[in-house]
Amino acid sequence: MLKEVSTVMSNNNTDNESIKLGKNFSDTLDHYRNAILRLMQLDEIVLNKFFSLPLNFSNNNEIFSLKNVTKALQQNWTETLTMFNRNNTEICSVNLKLDSCFGIMNFDQFVKLARNPSYGVAINSAVGFGVLVHTSDFSRVKNSETDYESDYFQGDIGGVGYGNLNNQKWRIQKAERLVNELKAILFQVGSRTQLESMTVLDVGAGYGQFLSQLKNIGSRVAGLDISEHAATNAMNRFGLAIHQQSIQEFSRSHSEKFDLITMWDYIEHPDDPLADLLCCFEILSEGGYLVIKTPSVSALEYEVFEGYYHSFKREHLNYFSPNSLAQLLILAGFDLKMKIGISHMFQGLHAGALTSLAIANGKESDILIIAQKKSNV
Repeated sequence: MLKEVSTVMSNNNTDNESIKLGKNFSDTLDHYRNAILRLMQLDEIVLNKFFSLPLNFSNNNEIFSLKNVTKALQQNWTETLTMFNRNNTEICSVNLKLDSCFGIMNFDQFVKLARNPSYGVAINSAVGFGVLVHTSDFSRVKNSETDYESDYFQGDIGGVGYGNLNNQKWRIQKAERLVNELKAILFQVGSRTQLESMTVLDVGAGYGQFLSQLKNIGSRVAGLDISEHAATNAMNRFGLAIHQQSIQEFSRSHSEKFDLITMWDYIEHPDDPLADLLCCFEILSEGGYLVIKTPSVSALEYEVFEGYYHSFKREHLNYFSPNSLAQLLILAGFDLKMKIGISHMFQGLHAGALTSLAIANGKESDILIIAQKKSNV
């Protein structure tokens, strides 16, 4: 039976420096810079204005509900864009039939990427699944259209990548936290093997911060990343030999079985996520676990920011909801063990009350699902 857990992403920063905007928003400066400004990729003055605007949902004695606050945030975002002469890219209705990892699907919603209107996301609202397309002809965008080398990792391409990783020490702290959280998760789902004794494969390993922390606790680790730049840096920084292969190439050339496979912010990138999950199933040991974290297309942030939603990027080809990701894992043969909702973008509003409300209503920022390969024993 699938367990569901709600959590508000915590901030372990020891620096007490904080930022306060208007009457409703207060956050640590570290989180505001690294987890809001970095993700939104907008001028700081724009977001400062947005978060400082009052939440006018009580004019008619309306209560603090997700519906009322969402409407107020949407109005504030429209007002902010108007102030700064920014174009809004609203969600529109369409009737598209496109190929996807679920086969041929109908898509009824479409929104252009505000950072690059040449791309847009077509969404099947019933399933909660979206794909990235070229706005000109609605053809699917391919993984090969993104160059995952130094510019991607150093943040030199507008609207693409993750910023300058060399200067982001907080990513090591994040990796430490992930390892500790993963220990707790494996205990909760009933794993008989502790993380320290597992053989772990990280798909989309990047610079290897997560694998380096696993290695420190004694796990036997391997990593995959198609980027030569990332693999070279992982070796130089942490002594990690990252295989410069896709999961499909790796599964064909290696016979090793793994106790755990992790995909942190990966499943949104490949052309065919189902094919990748089937490969994971094959190279997992009987009873082994798969952990996936990905942005949610059902997120509150999508409803508020629409085309400015921070997870709409031209390297993100697939957009899942908790429902669609669960369906895809079942198609690949996995048993679902636990779903965790993670949110943090609005944690500074009303002392995190909105974030908790969003998670409780299935509007989390990120989905984390733990699945297991069925054991024949």
